[in-house]
Amino acid sequence: QIANWFKKLRDDGLEAVGKKPQAFGLTAEQLVHFHDQLIRPVESSSKGRRTGDVAREIVRSLPLESDVSPAATRAFRRNDQVLDELQGLSSGTALAALLRPLGLAAAPGRASGKTRLLVAEASALDETWPIGWPPQDSPYKVAPTLFEKLNVEIQATPLSEALSSIQERVKIPFLLDHQALAREALDLSTIRASYPQARTFYLKIVEEILSQAHLRSELRVDEAGKPLLWVFSARRG
Repeated sequence: QIANWFKKLRDDGLEAVGKKPQAFGLTAEQLVHFHDQLIRPVESSSKGRRTGDVAREIVRSLPLESDVSPAATRAFRRNDQVLDELQGLSSGTALAALLRPLGLAAAPGRASGKTRLLVAEASALDETWPIGWPPQDSPYKVAPTLFEKLNVEIQATPLSEALSSIQERVKIPFLLDHQALAREALDLSTIRASYPQARTFYLKIVEEILSQAHLRSELRVDEAGKPLLWVFSARRG
């Protein structure tokens, strides 16, 4: 719904969406302003660090006042580690991705006449900021490396290893829905992936090996338009 709203905004301009509250109860101008504050890229490496430490760094780096709920503060004190590399992604998408495994989410809100960043339990928010956005251009234009052809054969290789190898080659971040993986007890290091000898392109390989673990992928872009591949459960979407 939020993505459709932004598409209409891009296509028709601010006048088309008017002054009435839109997503998150914000006006068009307020929502665009909030979106633009989240474009700043994450500068430090994140993988393997405490989630709370990385989340605090991102929140403090933004030119927005913030409200972090008591539940989120408690979650930040845990020793959960960031499982994906978020460096280089825009702050909005990165923050949404690292909050999700903790059962948390981010959203804009209004207080004292200002738009603020809210971080709280996802269940406590009516709407949550998404992990990336549908691209406006064709997938080939957004992420051409995913369509580069190669000769390939994968034989009973750990799925995590196969994905890591492809990610390194296409140079696009792969973000996994670790919340869904934990819920379904999926360990990608123990799931063996195979692909028959063929000449094909990277995205097709990714789709095939993910399907062997009942997973799917979706090409998205961050707030700055940088491509990423979101990997999620095919069972529950």
